[in-house]
Amino acid sequence: MNWIIYAMLGMISLGIMSLLLKKLTIENLRAEVMLLFLFIFAAVFYLLQILVTKTQIKINYFLIFLIIAAALFSYIGNLFLVKSIAIAPNPAYSIAIISLQTILVAVGSYFIFNSQLTVINLLGVVLGLIAIILLSL
Repeated sequence: MNWIIYAMLGMISLGIMSLLLKKLTIENLRAEVMLLFLFIFAAVFYLLQILVTKTQIKINYFLIFLIIAAALFSYIGNLFLVKSIAIAPNPAYSIAIISLQTILVAVGSYFIFNSQLTVINLLGVVLGLIAIILLSL
Protein backbone atom coordinates (compact mmCIF):
# COMPACT_ATOMS: atom_id res chain seq x y z
CA MET A 1 0.00 0.00 0.00
CA ASN A 2 1.13 3.55 -0.59
CA TRP A 3 1.14 6.36 1.95
CA ILE A 4 -2.18 7.79 0.78
CA ILE A 5 -4.01 4.52 1.51
CA TYR A 6 -2.36 4.35 4.94
CA ALA A 7 -3.32 7.97 5.60
CA MET A 8 -6.94 7.36 4.56
CA LEU A 9 -7.19 4.28 6.79
CA GLY A 10 -5.65 6.28 9.64
CA MET A 11 -8.12 9.11 9.04
CA ILE A 12 -11.09 6.74 9.15
CA SER A 13 -9.80 4.97 12.27
CA LEU A 14 -9.05 8.20 14.12
CA GLY A 15 -12.44 9.61 13.13
CA ILE A 16 -14.18 6.56 14.58
CA MET A 17 -11.98 6.79 17.68
CA SER A 18 -13.00 10.43 18.16
CA LEU A 19 -16.69 9.52 18.01
CA LEU A 20 -16.12 6.72 20.53
CA LEU A 21 -14.23 9.11 22.82
CA LYS A 22 -17.19 11.50 22.71
CA LYS A 23 -19.56 8.64 23.60
CA LEU A 24 -17.32 7.63 26.50
CA THR A 25 -17.32 11.19 27.83
CA ILE A 26 -21.13 11.28 27.57
CA GLU A 27 -21.08 8.13 29.72
CA ASN A 28 -19.12 10.20 32.30
CA LEU A 29 -15.84 8.30 31.98
CA ARG A 30 -13.02 10.62 33.02
CA ALA A 31 -10.45 11.43 30.34
CA GLU A 32 -7.54 10.13 32.42
CA VAL A 33 -9.19 6.74 33.00
CA MET A 34 -10.30 6.44 29.40
CA LEU A 35 -6.84 7.19 28.04
CA LEU A 36 -5.13 4.85 30.52
CA PHE A 37 -7.19 1.91 29.28
CA LEU A 38 -6.94 3.05 25.66
CA PHE A 39 -3.15 3.02 25.82
CA ILE A 40 -2.99 -0.26 27.76
CA PHE A 41 -5.07 -1.98 25.10
CA ALA A 42 -3.14 -0.25 22.30
CA ALA A 43 0.13 -1.50 23.85
CA VAL A 44 -1.25 -5.03 23.85
CA PHE A 45 -2.24 -4.68 20.17
CA TYR A 46 1.26 -3.43 19.28
CA LEU A 47 2.88 -6.24 21.25
CA LEU A 48 0.77 -8.79 19.37
CA GLN A 49 1.71 -7.19 16.06
CA ILE A 50 5.41 -7.36 16.94
CA LEU A 51 5.09 -10.99 17.99
CA VAL A 52 3.06 -12.05 14.94
CA THR A 53 5.30 -10.23 12.45
CA LYS A 54 8.46 -11.24 14.35
CA THR A 55 9.69 -7.65 14.27
CA GLN A 56 13.15 -7.24 15.77
CA ILE A 57 13.50 -4.50 18.37
CA LYS A 58 16.72 -2.56 17.81
CA ILE A 59 16.84 0.59 19.89
CA ASN A 60 19.45 2.87 21.45
CA TYR A 61 19.36 5.53 24.18
CA PHE A 62 18.81 8.41 21.77
CA LEU A 63 15.81 6.67 20.22
CA ILE A 64 14.45 5.92 23.70
CA PHE A 65 14.77 9.62 24.55
CA LEU A 66 12.86 10.56 21.38
CA ILE A 67 10.16 7.98 22.19
CA ILE A 68 9.80 9.34 25.74
CA ALA A 69 9.47 12.87 24.37
CA ALA A 70 6.88 11.71 21.82
CA ALA A 71 5.00 9.84 24.57
CA LEU A 72 4.94 12.98 26.72
CA PHE A 73 3.48 15.05 23.89
CA SER A 74 1.07 12.22 23.05
CA TYR A 75 -0.09 12.20 26.68
CA ILE A 76 -0.62 15.97 26.72
CA GLY A 77 -2.23 16.13 23.28
CA ASN A 78 -4.57 13.21 23.84
CA LEU A 79 -5.61 14.43 27.27
CA PHE A 80 -6.54 17.87 25.95
CA LEU A 81 -8.16 16.31 22.88
CA VAL A 82 -10.49 14.20 25.02
CA LYS A 83 -11.24 17.10 27.37
CA SER A 84 -12.09 19.37 24.42
CA ILE A 85 -14.26 16.68 22.79
CA ALA A 86 -16.12 16.27 26.08
CA ILE A 87 -17.23 19.89 26.29
CA ALA A 88 -17.41 20.97 22.64
CA PRO A 89 -20.92 21.31 21.20
CA ASN A 90 -19.79 19.09 18.32
CA PRO A 91 -16.65 16.89 18.49
CA ALA A 92 -15.81 17.92 14.92
CA TYR A 93 -15.00 21.43 16.14
CA SER A 94 -12.31 20.11 18.49
CA ILE A 95 -10.92 17.77 15.85
CA ALA A 96 -10.82 20.61 13.31
CA ILE A 97 -8.83 22.87 15.62
CA ILE A 98 -6.48 20.07 16.62
CA SER A 99 -6.00 19.29 12.93
CA LEU A 100 -4.24 22.63 12.67
CA GLN A 101 -1.25 20.56 13.78
CA THR A 102 -0.82 20.04 10.04
CA ILE A 103 0.43 23.60 9.77
CA LEU A 104 2.91 23.09 12.62
CA VAL A 105 4.15 19.87 11.04
CA ALA A 106 4.49 21.45 7.59
CA VAL A 107 6.48 24.43 8.89
CA GLY A 108 8.49 22.30 11.30
CA SER A 109 9.31 19.80 8.54
CA TYR A 110 10.49 22.63 6.34
CA PHE A 111 12.98 23.82 8.98
CA ILE A 112 13.96 20.48 10.58
CA PHE A 113 13.89 18.06 7.63
CA ASN A 114 14.31 20.50 4.70
CA SER A 115 10.94 19.35 3.34
CA GLN A 116 9.38 21.16 0.45
CA LEU A 117 6.97 24.03 1.22
CA THR A 118 5.67 25.61 -1.98
CA VAL A 119 3.23 28.42 -2.65
CA ILE A 120 0.59 25.76 -3.41
CA ASN A 121 1.28 24.13 -0.02
CA LEU A 122 0.93 27.49 1.70
CA LEU A 123 -2.32 28.11 -0.17
CA GLY A 124 -3.54 24.76 1.16
CA VAL A 125 -2.68 25.90 4.69
CA VAL A 126 -4.65 29.11 4.20
CA LEU A 127 -7.64 27.21 2.78
CA GLY A 128 -7.45 24.81 5.72
CA LEU A 129 -7.59 27.72 8.15
CA ILE A 130 -10.56 29.17 6.30
CA ALA A 131 -12.33 25.79 6.42
CA ILE A 132 -11.84 25.53 10.17
CA ILE A 133 -13.10 29.07 10.72
CA LEU A 134 -16.20 28.32 8.62
CA LEU A 135 -16.79 25.02 10.44
CA SER A 136 -16.73 26.69 13.83
CA LEU A 137 -19.22 29.45 12.92
